[in-house]
Amino acid sequence: MKADQAVRAALKPDVFALIDRGFDSLARTDYAAALAAAQEILTIEPGQVDALYLSGLIAMAREDFVAAEDWLERAILAKRDFPDPYLGLLGLLQRQDRKEDFSAVYELAKASLPAAPQIATQLANLLVAQDPERALVEFDAALAAGGSIESTAGRLRALVALGRASEAAEEAREVWRANPRGIEPTALLGITLVESEAFDEAEQVLTQGLAEHPDNYAFHYDLALALHRKGDDTAFALRVDQLLKRFPEDAQAEFLLAFRDLARGRFDQGFARYESRKRLPGAHLVQSAPIPEWRGEPLDGKRLLVIDEQGYGDNLMFARFLSRLLDAGIQVTYLCPEALYALFAWEPALRRARILKRQATPQWEEGDTYVPIMSLPHLLGVRHPSRDVRFPYLTAPIDLSSAWHERIDDDGRLKVGVAWAANPRQSVGRERSVPWGILSRLLATPGVRFYSLQVGPGRLERSLPEIENLAPDLYDFADTFAAVSCLDLVITVDTSVAHVAGALGKPVWVMTPFLTDWRFAVDAEGAAWWYPQARIFRQPSRRDWSAVVAAVSEELERFCRCETPVIA
Repeated sequence: MKADQAVRAALKPDVFALIDRGFDSLARTDYAAALAAAQEILTIEPGQVDALYLSGLIAMAREDFVAAEDWLERAILAKRDFPDPYLGLLGLLQRQDRKEDFSAVYELAKASLPAAPQIATQLANLLVAQDPERALVEFDAALAAGGSIESTAGRLRALVALGRASEAAEEAREVWRANPRGIEPTALLGITLVESEAFDEAEQVLTQGLAEHPDNYAFHYDLALALHRKGDDTAFALRVDQLLKRFPEDAQAEFLLAFRDLARGRFDQGFARYESRKRLPGAHLVQSAPIPEWRGEPLDGKRLLVIDEQGYGDNLMFARFLSRLLDAGIQVTYLCPEALYALFAWEPALRRARILKRQATPQWEEGDTYVPIMSLPHLLGVRHPSRDVRFPYLTAPIDLSSAWHERIDDDGRLKVGVAWAANPRQSVGRERSVPWGILSRLLATPGVRFYSLQVGPGRLERSLPEIENLAPDLYDFADTFAAVSCLDLVITVDTSVAHVAGALGKPVWVMTPFLTDWRFAVDAEGAAWWYPQARIFRQPSRRDWSAVVAAVSEELERFCRCETPVIA
C-alpha cells in the first residue's frame, strides 16, 4: 500500500510515476528496479514516505534487517499516521523474535494511527502469534466499531490459536449461514474447518464453493490442504493436479506435494519441489542478495556462504550435508543462529569450515555465492538423507560433556530425557505437544530416572519427585548436546530435542501426531528416513496422545524387564 491520496496529490508528477514503478517492480521481485526507483525519488524529494517505506521492504527482502529497521523507522517519523511502516516494522521485529521491541512499537502504533477498524485489524493480525488473547480483544473492538469480514477472520484465527477451534468453527458457520453462496463467508468457513480438523465438513463446504466459483484459488488450495491433513492421499493428488492445471507452478501446491514426496521417500522429486518454499507468500528467505545464489554449478574456488534457515531443528538436521561440501573441496562459511554457534564452532567434523554467528544483516562479504542450508540435498543430488552419513555427525563439546556427566551420574537406573511440548504459537506446534498430565504413566516406569529437557513454553518450574529438571542449565544447544550425550534414551515430541538426539546417534523415541511431518516419516518397514536410530510412535487417531504414551510406556517397561534386546 502507498501513502494516502492527500499526500500523493501533493507529489510532483514524476515522483508519482516513480512510486508506482517502484512498488510494481517490488511486486515482480525486480528488487534492483525497485531500489533504483526509491533512490531516484529520494533524490527529488528527500524524506518522501513512500520511498522510505519501499526502501525498508527492499532491505527486508535482502535480509538486511539493520537497514530495513532504519528505513521503516524513518518512514514512521516522516508520517506518523501512515500504517504500513508500522506493520512492516512489527513484522520485522516478530521475525527476529524481539518481543519487547515488538510490544513497544505496537503501543506506539496504537497511539499514533487513526482508530479505524481496518487499521486495528491489520495490527491485531500481527498480534495473533505474539499474544492471541489480546489479539482477540482487539478484533472484538474492531468488530464493535464496524469492522469487516477481515476482522471476523482475525477473531477466528485468534480463537484457534487459543485452542478454541470448535468455537471458531461454530462462529464461522453462523457467518456462512447468513450468506451461504458468498465467496468470503465460504472461504472463511472452509479454512476455519480445516484448522478445526473438521475435514469432511470442510471438503463438503469447499466442494460446494467450487461448484459455483470454479476459478476461486482459495477454494482449490484449501480443499487440497483439507485432503492433505485428512491423510486422503488419492483425493489429495487428484485435487492438487486440478489446482496446478488452473494455476500452473503454484508455489503452495508444489509445497504440499513436496511434503508428500519427502514423507514417502521420493527424495529426488521431493527436494526439487521443496525449492518452491522460496516462492511462498511471506517466505522468510532471502529474496534479493548482493551475491548470486548457488544453483549447483562448479564453484571453481569460489567461497560458498551457507545461510541458516527455519528452525533450530532444521539446521541441526541439514547440517549433515555440510561435510559433503567440505569433502568436495568447497570453501564453506556457515552463518548459523546464535543458539547453535558454540556447538557448530566446536564440531571437529566442521573444522575446515568457517562458522559465524548470523548477524541481523547477513555477512555477504564472506562469500562469493550463497545457498540456504535446506537447499543442499537438492543441489547435491541426495537420494537418501541418512545413507552415507556417519552418526554422530554432530558431537557435544568434551568439557561440557564432562561437566554434565558429573550432574547425570550413573546409579544403575536407565537415564531417559523427556521433552513434551513444541512451540504453541504455531498451529503445528500445538498439534505436536503432549499434555503434561498424560505423561504420568510414563514417568511412573520403575527402574528409570527421568530428566526434563523441556525448555521454553511448557517447561517445568522446578524438579519433581518423578523427573529432574535440567532446563535451567541448558543455556544453548552445546549444553543440550552435552546433557543428551549422558543419557541412555530420549523420548520427545517433534521438536529440536529430537534432532539433537538424532544427530548424536542416540536412541530416540519420537511421539508424533496422526499427520506426521516428513522429517519423522518412516519407510515401509517402519524405519525413520532421517535418523536410523529413531523409533516413531504415531497417533493411531487424531489427538489420541493417550494411546501414544501408553505404547511408549509399555515398550519402556519391556526394556526395563530386559524383554526388548535393544532400545532403538
